[in-house]
Amino acid sequence: MLLDEPTAFLDIRHQVTFLNLIRMLNINEGLTVLAVTHDINLAALYCDRIILLGKGGIQVIGSPADVVTEEHMQAVYNTPVFVDRHPVTGVPRVTPNIASVIGKRD
Repeated sequence: MLLDEPTAFLDIRHQVTFLNLIRMLNINEGLTVLAVTHDINLAALYCDRIILLGKGGIQVIGSPADVVTEEHMQAVYNTPVFVDRHPVTGVPRVTPNIASVIGKRD
């Protein structure tokens, strides 16, 4: 199955419902899924492998842990980010580093 931005314009509940369904089809039915998305965090949560595109081509391919790093995100998106781990799943999670622009908030 080929999906192009399948969760665009969906609220978080519908994103999770849809991606849970697709993941279950992948696991239970052996369905191969290729999804194009700009949502790195959802990709890290649901995908076994990620291909990071930038600068006109493939920059890195691998597991979410191998691909979703501060080094790779900053190189491709040219913006400062933090990468930490999701507290439940442990997969990498990207957060923009906007502190230099707006300062620290309480």
